[in-house]
Amino acid sequence: MTHSPMRWFTALPLALCAAACRTNPAIPFQADHWQFFVLGGRGAVKDDFVEQRNLVGLEVVVPRENTKGWCHEVGLHFASGEGNGVRNLNHAGTSTTTSERELDFRELLVGARQVYNRGERFEPYFGVGIALFRVDSHETFLDASSVEHHDGDHWNDYGIYMRTGVLWNTLRGVLAEETELKLGLDMRGLYASDYSALEFALVLGLGK
Repeated sequence: MTHSPMRWFTALPLALCAAACRTNPAIPFQADHWQFFVLGGRGAVKDDFVEQRNLVGLEVVVPRENTKGWCHEVGLHFASGEGNGVRNLNHAGTSTTTSERELDFRELLVGARQVYNRGERFEPYFGVGIALFRVDSHETFLDASSVEHHDGDHWNDYGIYMRTGVLWNTLRGVLAEETELKLGLDMRGLYASDYSALEFALVLGLGK
């Protein structure tokens, strides 16, 4: 498989992130605006062993001053999943065994977000960005002699993501002056060279 499609998909978030920085002024955001989010959810993973994973995340979103709804976003996501698969016991593939595998993901994401109806009770949004992550694999299997073996591996990868969701702004000025509690739903698709995922998460945040 060539890497040219991956380069093309990687260029898309970079171009949109650049657009976020170059958008003509339209809405005068204040420079001290910020949003902090905690996410929790579940995702479907395209992997030979793991089909689903649980995830939690921390994200910070900072609106660009004097732009039409553009924001920067950065976050850390942690996810884990487990499943069964078939492992070859020799290079010829003539001897196989069932293997149990656990995968742990640590992800750093950086991207741009377009927020619609900024300041209203409901704020839909769309975002794109780049994800850098590390995957740790823990595997348990029985060999041809029924002896249990444990194997571990790890690798680094990168990919792109696209997301959409909606935030509900509530409790304005109750927790602190000029702040609001944010509740929301988020859906994110992630594409990387080794695997892809589709995630759904509940969002709890505090914004100013």
